Amino acid sequence: MNRPATSDDQDRFAEHILATTVARRYYCDGKTKSEIAGELAMSRFRVARILEKALRDGIVRIEFSHPAGHVQYDLSSALKTRFGLKNAIVVDDHGGDVELILDSMGEVAAALLREISGPQEVLGFAWTRVLEAMSRHLKPLQAKAIVQLGGAWPGAGTSRTSVDLVRDLAVLTRGRAYTFYAPLVASDAHAAEAIRRQPDVLAAKAMFSAVTLAIVGLGAWREGASSLWPALSPEARARVTARGAVAEICGMTLDGDGRPVATDLSEMSIGISAEELSACPDVLALAFGTEKTAAILAAIRGGVVKSLITHAAVARALLDGPAAA
Repeated sequence: MNRPATSDDQDRFAEHILATTVARRYYCDGKTKSEIAGELAMSRFRVARILEKALRDGIVRIEFSHPAGHVQYDLSSALKTRFGLKNAIVVDDHGGDVELILDSMGEVAAALLREISGPQEVLGFAWTRVLEAMSRHLKPLQAKAIVQLGGAWPGAGTSRTSVDLVRDLAVLTRGRAYTFYAPLVASDAHAAEAIRRQPDVLAAKAMFSAVTLAIVGLGAWREGASSLWPALSPEARARVTARGAVAEICGMTLDGDGRPVATDLSEMSIGISAEELSACPDVLALAFGTEKTAAILAAIRGGVVKSLITHAAVARALLDGPAAA
């Protein structure tokens, strides 16, 4: 036999209904506490107490998730705070599986791009392996224009290029694409100058100063960690090394303080300059491998890189080392 409802039961039921109503208004409808208070003829402080109780009683459950499901949130927060980054996302090491790490970085890069891009954004891209992974996870987003920041990477090992990525993004955003066919590094300074005079290169270069978010790869100046290394002769590499280069980004090299290293390479590369990249409001570097730790630190220290996506081993190496300041 069912127990008859008491006044206490009715009161608890009424409280549950009220808490549900307030929670829906706040969490689902986006109403402020003051707006809810006005609608329900109660004080803003009572609304706040009801929301707190709704969380305690399990009427409302808050879950934190990420599309990729493998973000290291504590490391991401620590990295952002320690180095004063605009955005920092750290993914799992996946037991050292390189392809899984790259795919995870690409997935979170696509998610972040969708989150921070808007109809007035001008996005710039320089090719890197992670961008190839990112292209697999891209969904429609908003942007005014998409700009290719550098020529083809000599060691890409893939049939896709910066041109392909920029054109794909232009379709997704319905923004204008600025692309050009050129190597990342020309054979000599004269060849580079001739390439820079081509109309499509000039059109892209004219947009460099308008780029609001640049997404780039970052290399260390050493064999196996730099896209430029295989493009130079041993003698040219030695000259760049002698000038103190530790990092490579967008076809240029940086020293330990993040300052551009002036070498013959500077005159041979095709793409955005260090000054133009540094002037960009946000530069998001996608960096894989602990061998790039010093290079990442240099690029942050020099103000070139403002945001970072990497994996746990690199994040820990950065946090265990000196600050960027």
